[in-house]
Amino acid sequence: MRLAAACAMAWLAVGGGFAPAAPPLDPLQQSVVDSLAFPVRTTPREWLDAAIRAADVDALDVALGYFGRVVEALDAAGPDRLQALADLGDAFDSAELGRLEQKLRPQEPAVGKVLAAIREAAALRRRDPARLAAAANALASASAAERGAAAARLAAAPERALAGPRALPPTHTRR
Repeated sequence: MRLAAACAMAWLAVGGGFAPAAPPLDPLQQSVVDSLAFPVRTTPREWLDAAIRAADVDALDVALGYFGRVVEALDAAGPDRLQALADLGDAFDSAELGRLEQKLRPQEPAVGKVLAAIREAAALRRRDPARLAAAANALASASAAERGAAAARLAAAPERALAGPRALPPTHTRR
């Protein structure tokens, strides 16, 4: 009897007694979910990609599972959290993140806050003056790959971040 009570308590603790069962996945959803399992995903970028792909086919429980791994990795990042957030924001376009938020937010409202932090960290990095100056200097590099990467960093920066000092108006006018 004690074992049965312990099992019931454990089941309730993980939400087994209150959460409605997710509907079974249709063949398309199941094939997408199966494709996400191999190769094994091990990085926050891979987990976020899997969450987006699962959410795109409405396999929302699977998407939330992968998104949970992303959140755990961000929590474990400690002082490198801002860098990890920016890396994720740079890896995915805003449309992908927006679709994920639209699908998952009704089930888990905190998803919106995490995705907003990812977007903001990437935006901060894109307009960082030191990073932009380094990219501008890299345009003169002998390496075509380095020049291309620098051009991409500058192209991703908002226009107001690239605006240099404005010319001062003349202090007097000629007559």
